Amino acid sequence: MPSLDTRSRIMPGYTPDLFAGLDVPDVAAARVSENNPRCFAQDSCHWERHDLDGDTWWEIGIGRDAAGYHWTAGFRHNTGGRSGPVFILQNPAETFSEARHRAIVVLLRALSASYSDCDKGARDRLRKSVLAQG
Repeated sequence: MPSLDTRSRIMPGYTPDLFAGLDVPDVAAARVSENNPRCFAQDSCHWERHDLDGDTWWEIGIGRDAAGYHWTAGFRHNTGGRSGPVFILQNPAETFSEARHRAIVVLLRALSASYSDCDKGARDRLRKSVLAQG
């Protein structure tokens, strides 16, 4: 495993979590989906979902296999947003904490972008919720 200094240079935005492992859920190895062999089965992944109201939410999905962890991040407001499964070969991470950190960074970038499908008020509420929980 590369040193923390090396990882910070090769993975921009990655900050080592000195408290990693303290409150990490036990994520069992995920199964391959029967419907799509490129994804993990949704019920075998760890999902963290935060509902702001009926149609406004954000979520992080994390799956684990022999290669490590893989993650996805999504959000929704009314008819806008994005969400999806945890793909087996995409978004790798060595630890649960790193996977969650990367998912939160991607969520914040998506919610800060002007091309987001969500209206400005919903983006602000979602961004504040991600920052508060992240």
